[in-house]
Amino acid sequence: MSVLLSVRGLTHRYGDFTAVNNINLDIEAGQCFGLLGPNGAGKSTTLEILEGVLKPTQGDIRYRGLPIKKNFKQEIGIQFQSTTLPDYLTVKDCLKLFASFYQSHAPISHLIELCQLQEVANQLHFTLSGGQKQRLLLALSLVNDPALLFLDEPTT
Repeated sequence: MSVLLSVRGLTHRYGDFTAVNNINLDIEAGQCFGLLGPNGAGKSTTLEILEGVLKPTQGDIRYRGLPIKKNFKQEIGIQFQSTTLPDYLTVKDCLKLFASFYQSHAPISHLIELCQLQEVANQLHFTLSGGQKQRLLLALSLVNDPALLFLDEPTT
């Protein structure tokens, strides 16, 4: 397999506090990789850096062997721990909205089927049960058919 994401010497400090200290890792295409640790261990900070949301204090991150560029965000999917969606959109409308953010996207009908949202596709998103809401958030993270998927506490 080929290395999709490579990280060397990743460090992040908030003032004098070191939240992430010298992480090295390689994630290969097709690999499932998890970050485990207690609260305050730097997992969320690490994810935010890898997603391009936060700049590292130091370190090198490469995607497909190259420094991360603007198009990186078109090729990744992110399921945040929680996401606020616009009021009064159906599940299908949420998927259409998120699809509009990308140059290309997976078919909405495929995402609905893949994430088992058929029965609630025309339902307003804020009426969903907890499990249905998690499946919608997963579908939203898959809308651009990402090469790399980040899941932040997907089992909550």
